[in-house]
Amino acid sequence: MTGSLRPVSSPPAFWPSHRMLWLTALLLIPAAALPAARADGLLWLGAAVGAWALIVTADALFTHHRLNGYSVQAEPQLRAELDKEQLLALDVICRESRPPRALRIALDFPVGLDPIEDDILVAAAPTPFRVQMRFRGRIRGNYVLRCVYLGTTSRLGLWELRRSSPIETRILVQPALGNAVRETVKLLAARKHGGQRLIVRAGRGRDFDQLREYVPSDSFADIDWKATARRRTPIVREYQVERTQDIYVCVDASRLSGRMTRRAHGEQVTVLDEFVRTAIMLEYAVTSAGDRFGLVTFSHRLHHFAKATSGRAHDALFRRALYPLQPQMVAPAF
Repeated sequence: MTGSLRPVSSPPAFWPSHRMLWLTALLLIPAAALPAARADGLLWLGAAVGAWALIVTADALFTHHRLNGYSVQAEPQLRAELDKEQLLALDVICRESRPPRALRIALDFPVGLDPIEDDILVAAAPTPFRVQMRFRGRIRGNYVLRCVYLGTTSRLGLWELRRSSPIETRILVQPALGNAVRETVKLLAARKHGGQRLIVRAGRGRDFDQLREYVPSDSFADIDWKATARRRTPIVREYQVERTQDIYVCVDASRLSGRMTRRAHGEQVTVLDEFVRTAIMLEYAVTSAGDRFGLVTFSHRLHHFAKATSGRAHDALFRRALYPLQPQMVAPAF
């Protein structure tokens, strides 16, 4: 979904407009019949062709630079939800003193992003100005828009000028997080163990808590000999049990994850879409409990490994690894 080369601004391309076609039909077709009606018809035909060529050439020469002063800036990153209308803002800047009467702006959305409107016609306005394109994310993934197209008409309206301008916008289409969070909250509220959770306890703990006097049931390994020497009575160290756990979710993106399944309300999705939705719910549940969440994605090889941690930086890494994941037509390497 991403290209390897960033496009550069292209020179204007000229395309005949409907007005030129009408001018050609009204001027040259009658002139082509003059040699059959008049002795000097060839002279009149040559004059008509010369006038036509002079007009269209002059119109192109005087207007070929009309789009050269334009540049377009877009949001560098945008996050969108599946099947939800989203706006993409474009800031248009013009360095020309006399902008064209109308400007057409268009985007070539990649497969997976459905445009609600992919081109806009803007009347002459002082720059910079902002336009907004509406689209809907149809397939979860990470997309890159690298080019915007500009168009206008020549001064006499005989030519359509078109030019591309580079942009760099990354659009991350993610599942509806609100629905997943609501479902997770309902599951957590309905659990039957009264807010308790299982904690793996191995050893005596790692975090130092306090010093206290020795009692006969204490281990000699816990004696703090420096504190014992200072107080001249046996002193032991107490440790806190580590209650924060590392929870990992492993997501299989091999060929079997591309099978279709049906959700409760009838929507057909892939098994991998359900894996992603479940991983989002687990991430919310784990972080809500104060534990650390880690992620592994694989197919025939390891794709991502995110060490169990928490925080906003981890959330961004989690999204970049999980949301663009697509089924791979390979056997899983468990």
